[in-house]
Amino acid sequence: MDKLGDMLIGTGSEKLPLLCTKGNSNEPKKFNRFTRIDEPCRALTYFCEQNDSDAIDFIPQKDVAFVGFSAYPVIVPDEVETFSVVWSYSIAGRAGPETVTNFSKADVKDKMVDIFFEKDIKVLKNQPITIAVRYISNESEFVGTYLGYGGTQYRDIKTNEVGVFHIQDSELSMKGECDHEFGNIPRIFYF
Repeated sequence: MDKLGDMLIGTGSEKLPLLCTKGNSNEPKKFNRFTRIDEPCRALTYFCEQNDSDAIDFIPQKDVAFVGFSAYPVIVPDEVETFSVVWSYSIAGRAGPETVTNFSKADVKDKMVDIFFEKDIKVLKNQPITIAVRYISNESEFVGTYLGYGGTQYRDIKTNEVGVFHIQDSELSMKGECDHEFGNIPRIFYF
């Protein structure tokens, strides 16, 4: 695969402010892929040393500027105060760098953690955006995360811009715990 280069920073607790130069809003648009989130009693458990990732493809139906995404936080075991999301993305098969972003429980908002890039990444219509995540914790060999469900109903989510993305399974999803119906990577940020 071709490399996109070091175009981004994933900074968790040390997030840089995201400056929007588009329109009158400082906030990017959010596209949610799930209608519900599992409760912790059914959390997906990961072996931290495993290199396999959860991955999904967002296919824009118009040209967009890709600026970030959300992942579910580590919630199991309860005593985990900090965790790392190991993530990467590719645009139309061209891979960006694998990046580690450190988070604390204080970074979790609405059962998610957000990762924003330093620069907008221009993506043309129909070029797949593949996002992959896995987790590390210094406090535990195993970690658990929430799972999102209802992924086939993303077109019915009222807050989503109609028709802007199509979701499909990614060949990079090696854990078998993330597909178009359920899993991780609950939303994408874009302009």
